[in-house]
Amino acid sequence: MKKSKSILSIEMIICTVFLALGVIGCKTDLDDKLPGIPPGLRVEQVIEGSTLIRISWDHARNAAGYYLFMSYSLDDPFVVIRTTTTTMIYSQIPANTHVYYRVSAYNIYGVSEESPIYNIFIYYEEPEEEEPEELEEE
Repeated sequence: MKKSKSILSIEMIICTVFLALGVIGCKTDLDDKLPGIPPGLRVEQVIEGSTLIRISWDHARNAAGYYLFMSYSLDDPFVVIRTTTTTMIYSQIPANTHVYYRVSAYNIYGVSEESPIYNIFIYYEEPEEEEPEELEEE
């Protein structure tokens, strides 16, 4: 039997009060509709020694899209990128720097908790400039 919206609203209010009081085990129908935490966050250099990276994760339960968070330091704010895919290619990473990522899922019912932070060091060695060969005189 389907519950009416007013009953669901009352359940949400009661659940919110129980959670505020520290009562554990409060569950509503909304819990089954919220997206899960996206699993399997992976970050890798597409070509070793380049600044081109692939960021990917596995599909989260009930997800309509994702928020990808990125920062160059844990002390700095994270930039948020909204996407509907589970893979992104990014090339604007400065060479020889740490980058921190985390991801959450969203749908019309809300936003999931964030995944654990993934850290990668982007190593890139500038190619050495070759000196021009001197021409031999004949």
